[in-house]
Amino acid sequence: MKSVLALVFSPVLLAQNAPPLVPEGVHKLADGPATYCGITASSAADFQRQVIASPRAKKITETDQFIGYDGPDDLTMWAFAKPGATAYPLATCRYVYVENGTTYMGREMRCDDTRERCDRAFLQFQELDEQAKQSIQGR
Repeated sequence: MKSVLALVFSPVLLAQNAPPLVPEGVHKLADGPATYCGITASSAADFQRQVIASPRAKKITETDQFIGYDGPDDLTMWAFAKPGATAYPLATCRYVYVENGTTYMGREMRCDDTRERCDRAFLQFQELDEQAKQSIQGR
């Protein structure tokens, strides 16, 4: 299973002195609304409001850092950071798709915190996705 990851962060928060934790090319500036997993929004908070408002979305988990929802689109899972999380505000969706008969998993993330905090959150989700991939492949 191949994973696709993308991270979007706000241009206001670009000023960082430390080298990035996530390589260049993975990021793009959040310069207006974007569509992730069937929802169009202009901020992490807006993605969260829309997912929660959907009658098709179901809350599936909550930790000290995140709240998770299944849906509203089929084969999608959303996670929203809570205050005090690695990066906040943050919205991310994981989705499953089939291409040429092969099943893939992708992730898109909107992070409205600093580059460093967004990178750290991105790496956390990348690790979770790798664990899910290994679990599905039975390793």
